Amino acid sequence: MRLERTVVTILLSAGLACEAQEVMSLQAYKNIGQVTDLDTLYISCVHVDTTLAVFGGVRMEEFMGHYQQFYRGLSSYLHEHGFDWEDTTRCFNKLYFHADGRMDKYLYSFNGTLAAERQQRFQELATSYLKDYRFPMSNTVPFRQCGGSRFVPVRSDRPEDKIVKDP
Repeated sequence: MRLERTVVTILLSAGLACEAQEVMSLQAYKNIGQVTDLDTLYISCVHVDTTLAVFGGVRMEEFMGHYQQFYRGLSSYLHEHGFDWEDTTRCFNKLYFHADGRMDKYLYSFNGTLAAERQQRFQELATSYLKDYRFPMSNTVPFRQCGGSRFVPVRSDRPEDKIVKDP
């Protein structure tokens, strides 16, 4: 009986952990003692050897377009919620997706200094944005993508920075 309860508890915990979405800095992820090498559990979206990529071959171009749109959407969301960048800010990102495209983990590391309260606000807004976000592509296996990004200040004198809203 005790063994059965333990097994049920473990299975329920594993199921809940799989559904949890995490948004945090890479350093915070390391600090909480996460030891799992996520890169072994999620297959790379793109790879030099396209046979090792989840979205290799002709799907790679489609993936890259959606990947860039992810950052545009996040940037717009941040701006719409009063979070603007004072300077160009570089960030290293690790995105982990469930096979159906739901975000599982978004880990980030800002290059340079960003005040703790700004990092906290970024995390809160990114969590809110990603709560209902679904990557437009899916696969039969969980997938990941990492890379650098630049968050830039929105300037009213640059047309590409203006966020167009529906009337």
